[in-house]
Amino acid sequence: PVPLLLMLCGTKDRRFEMMRCHEPVERIFDLVQVEPLTESETEKFFLKSFASTQINVDLDALNVMAQRSAGFPRIMHLIGDAAYWHDNDGCISKADALDAVILAAEELGRKFVDNQVYQSLQSRDYHSILQKIGQLSLNSTTFRREKIVEGLNESERGKFDNFIIRMKKLNIVRQGVARGEYEFIMPMVSLYIWLKSTANKSD
Repeated sequence: PVPLLLMLCGTKDRRFEMMRCHEPVERIFDLVQVEPLTESETEKFFLKSFASTQINVDLDALNVMAQRSAGFPRIMHLIGDAAYWHDNDGCISKADALDAVILAAEELGRKFVDNQVYQSLQSRDYHSILQKIGQLSLNSTTFRREKIVEGLNESERGKFDNFIIRMKKLNIVRQGVARGEYEFIMPMVSLYIWLKSTANKSD
């Protein structure tokens, strides 16, 4: 028998924390990066899951759910579960899928974004920057530095670069393709931030 130990680690920060606590971890373990599912694999997951419950899925609905989940299994389950309970005619339409995405984003936000992002970013200016990014991110998972900065006040502009550094460390955004562009790693996070920012704006 070959002794085998699998250690699941959600983020780089947790892996580094384990190495700080026990240095041989870095030497003993081979790092295996588990990538998100492809869009095709994500669509197959939804089709197979709903077929098992005799529910049909429209092509437009399938596209919405696949794009918004971005291949992350946890988010796929959140969206699928919300769509299943929201459906009332045995067929997931685009409208059903959009409602499911909103419900899933709210659940993800309460469990992850509120605790991991909003509570970590204690600065009032950071929260204000996040709200202004959220107001632009409904249909886009990217934002440009110049576009955001032009809407910030002087205090917020001075903190924007540190804000981005914090967001990267929290694994919320990463560098985009173009210079000065940033991309949300999980599209559902940007959707929740938009929901929260629009709610705050209406208040």
